[in-house]
Amino acid sequence: MQIQVITSNDLMELLKTFSPAIVGVVGMVFTYRISKKALDSSIKDGERKDIHEKLNKFYGPFQQLLNKNNKLYELFNPEGKFRTLTELLNGRKFKGNSGKLLKEIVEIDRQLEKLILDHGGLIDDEEMLEILVEAATHFNLLIKAYEKTIEGETGKFKKYVYPRKLGEKIDEQIKKMKKRLEVLNKA
Repeated sequence: MQIQVITSNDLMELLKTFSPAIVGVVGMVFTYRISKKALDSSIKDGERKDIHEKLNKFYGPFQQLLNKNNKLYELFNPEGKFRTLTELLNGRKFKGNSGKLLKEIVEIDRQLEKLILDHGGLIDDEEMLEILVEAATHFNLLIKAYEKTIEGETGKFKKYVYPRKLGEKIDEQIKKMKKRLEVLNKA
């Protein structure tokens, strides 16, 4: 067996032959990596934009209105002794400060219902959507009872009282989205 010695001319010929292929492969790998980074960045930007839209158009305003409503409700019914919808359906009249507080609560309920109807499409959590449907129904019925367009039949409407887990679920969703934003911003 004879060992062949590669000369510099042979090496130059090999380089001339294979260098375009090597450059092409290196270029393809480089292009792939740049394209993948750009695509990943674009996906993350889209997700960030989606989260900001949900927070700014629905969750943030909803949380603020709901917190205001809850504070007013604490003044209106400090010990939580009654359910307002049921009381209104039974014909109870609220006067003085209680009447004024109830009027403000009803106005906020209108705004909350409108937010749900106008921006409910931003909600992608099924459980949250279900709770919001319950809440929108409650807001609508409370408004109608306040305006006296419905009355009586408390048994029929009893299941449409305010869903108390609403505030907690809104807060959970906001925390989850903010946490996801942190992850996206670090990446």
